[in-house]
Amino acid sequence: MIEVPTLRHKRLFELASQLYRHIRYGAGISASVCIFLMVCTIVPDCIGRFFFDKPIYGTLELNILFMSAVVFLSLAWTQSQRGHVRVEVLISKLGPNMRSVFDIICWVIGFALFFAITIGGTKEAIHSITIGENLWGVKKFPVWPGKIAAAFGSALLCIQFLIDIGVEVQRIVSRKKLGVEFNQETLNIKE
Repeated sequence: MIEVPTLRHKRLFELASQLYRHIRYGAGISASVCIFLMVCTIVPDCIGRFFFDKPIYGTLELNILFMSAVVFLSLAWTQSQRGHVRVEVLISKLGPNMRSVFDIICWVIGFALFFAITIGGTKEAIHSITIGENLWGVKKFPVWPGKIAAAFGSALLCIQFLIDIGVEVQRIVSRKKLGVEFNQETLNIKE
């Protein structure tokens, strides 16, 4: 009787995990598309501005919105690939368990910061939609898509931090159960 709910929970977790991976991947692809669109708007604007003295109006305002999507929508995917900048001068000398502990500490701090950004960003996005906030320049652009992208990307990163923390805790527990503590010198591994 106990195994049936466990199987159901496991399937539910796998389904949620797969859904999250697809959403995270889609957000990363969206950020890449925004980079492409930025290039497609900036290059003609520069050519028009410098060669023909005819800029494309609204390019700056549009790219401000794209920049928000580029930065925030790519964060979770980059974290899942361990692509963020990290300095390992001190922790490279430690064993795997201590390295995992330092990773967990960093991810808890990152989670706290981005959770605050998610909450604040969500409030700002809702407020921006409510008042119809616009970016005024040569052309009028709504601000809320950029704020939604920032809040959504931050929320995805928070979920990724929680996943990474859970995985590292499992690694520490499994190493403790096996009674294994290896370091790079013990295994003769060169990175």
